[in-house]
Amino acid sequence: MTDNYEGIDGLTDEEIDREVNYQIGFAQRRVEILTRELAAMQVRAATAEATLAKFAAIGKQIAEQDNRCTDRPIFLVQQKVTDSGYEDDYAEHVMWVIDGREADTDERNELEDIYQGTGDIPDGWTRTGCRDRWEFVTACFTSQACKDHIAANGHNLREPRIYADHSCRNFEFRDLWDLMVGLHRDRAKKAGEP
Repeated sequence: MTDNYEGIDGLTDEEIDREVNYQIGFAQRRVEILTRELAAMQVRAATAEATLAKFAAIGKQIAEQDNRCTDRPIFLVQQKVTDSGYEDDYAEHVMWVIDGREADTDERNELEDIYQGTGDIPDGWTRTGCRDRWEFVTACFTSQACKDHIAANGHNLREPRIYADHSCRNFEFRDLWDLMVGLHRDRAKKAGEP
């Protein structure tokens, strides 16, 4: 053998070294790219696992809560809204207003006594019939989530309440409900919980 061996397909040692170095560099760049892709996939997998854990925790609350004799209930936060402008015959109650301010209980009683006695409405006051209704605020999978919403936002709500409504024929809601309860049950089973 000689030092000047002509190798593969007639390439010189120098050409072979260049090709080998090119291939090594290419492989190193590919490893770097794959390493970054793997790290990104691990982050996505951890995020997905955290999301599934949240859904399983909601599923546990759903499975353990009082569903108020309703199959897969949707829990609603509602607030009381008063509509005004009704005639007395159609009103549930009466409101007295002056300069955009509603009369307090004592004023309302005094004004109503005057009106019932004489039929007079004092200057500046407006008397109007009102009806109350419940207005939708938000929907939740659990009663606890409604309580949490009221605790955080109740200062902006008028007489909030929690109402359990049905999810009949709401297939998207029912599928999510079943998915979360199923995630909880699968994880509890794997953990050996009853």
